Amino acid sequence: MTVNHTEYIHNQDKNNLYDDVFLFYFAYMTAEQVLQEIHPIFHDILEDDTIILTRETTAHQVDGWDSLSHIDIIVAIEKHFGIRFTSAEIASFKNVGDLVDCVAKKKS
Repeated sequence: MTVNHTEYIHNQDKNNLYDDVFLFYFAYMTAEQVLQEIHPIFHDILEDDTIILTRETTAHQVDGWDSLSHIDIIVAIEKHFGIRFTSAEIASFKNVGDLVDCVAKKKS
């Protein structure tokens, strides 16, 4: 069952199934779900809706993904998923797959 985030917000005051589904959805995310959810973050920060991320994508392959935008991307992902990365985790990210796996692990 897929839950529309906006729909949950509108129904959060109601005592219904959406509460449990919402918590389950965000508590257990697969790497593929994380990859799908970070696309808009990259599009917004890098101002390029044509970016297609794969697990193998690196900063060197994406125009505009420099050290400053990297910080913005990391902060936006932390806010979006309600998580925090350690500096060691951030330093270990060699590609999008490493980032995605770290988010999925924190959300499981």
